[in-house]
This record gives sequence, structure tokens and C-alpha cells, in this order.
Amino acid sequence: MHALYGVRRHTDFSIFKTNLASKLYDTMISPILTYANEAWGLYIKQDFKTWDSSPTENVQLQFCKRYLETNNKASNLACRAELGRFPLIININKHISQKQRRRIFIETNIRHVCRPALSWKRSFYSNLMTFII
Repeated sequence: MHALYGVRRHTDFSIFKTNLASKLYDTMISPILTYANEAWGLYIKQDFKTWDSSPTENVQLQFCKRYLETNNKASNLACRAELGRFPLIININKHISQKQRRRIFIETNIRHVCRPALSWKRSFYSNLMTFII
């Protein structure tokens, strides 16, 4: 919340076009909210009803409602849909799955390179060079 109000103190988001305001939010505030999400993102409930009331999602909803200049009791879904935004839990899960895929890819490639090296017929360096080239 402090990041959102700190930026709002110096900048009025409502004067910007929708894509520019969303881009400012994505570059200045969203990274603070999703910092180290690989660690804590695995332990959050995948329930959208409880996620809507989480402090992390509340900041995004406050941004949407302040940008649209609506009442705090306005529908969360309608405010997000008006700006074309999704809940942060979707971005967090996407980020985690990309990290997992990258880790699995690296591990399988290392196994592929190391397996022939264990047979002692060729050196590790030559196995690595054949894999790279």
C-alpha cells in the first residue's frame, strides 16, 4: 500500500491513458507486491474468493478503483475487467511455472551431458562440447 500511495502522492494516474497507467503500475508497484513470489507463491491458496481479500490483491484493486474513480464498494471484477487486468495470482502462478520449466530443462540437459561422462570413455569437456555444438 505504501508504494501505491507514495506514487499517487506525486502522480495522478487518472490523467494518463489506460495502457500507460497500467504500464506504470506494472513497472513501479507490481514488482514490489510480487517480490520473491517463487518462495511464497507456492504456499498461497488457489482460491480466487480468498485471494480477492488478500493485502497483495487489495493494492491492485485500489489502483483500479482509484484510476476509474469509482466507489470502494464497486465490484472488484468489474473494475479489473474495465482495465483489462487479471488477478495477481495468475501472474504469480505463471511466473512460478516458467521458473519450474526452466529448472527442469537445465537439470535434464545436465544429466544428458553427465551420463556419458560417467562411462569414462570420453572426457566431460568433450561431452559438453558435443552437446553445445
